[in-house]
Amino acid sequence: MQKTVLSGELAALEVTHTSDNSWLVGDGINDPNEPGACIATHISHVIESNSSIAALASLPLGYTATREAARAEWVVSPHVWPDAP
Repeated sequence: MQKTVLSGELAALEVTHTSDNSWLVGDGINDPNEPGACIATHISHVIESNSSIAALASLPLGYTATREAARAEWVVSPHVWPDAP
C-alpha cells in the first residue's frame, strides 16, 4: 500500500490482486519501490479513505484494476509485472 493513498493525499489509481492473494494499491504516479513509499496494512484502512476500492472486492487473483482519475471507471485486465518478458 502506498502511503500517499493510505493518507488520502492521492487517490488509488492502481489496485492489483496478485496470484499469491496479496493486494497492492498504488497512486499510479509515484514509484512504490522508493524507500518508505509503502506500508503493510489491512485493506479496510484503505477503503476508509478510498471507498471506491470496495467495488474491487471481487477482483480475481492475477488481475489489476486501473483508472485515469479518482472518479473514473476502473478498467480490469490481467496483471503483468513490469519486468516480465
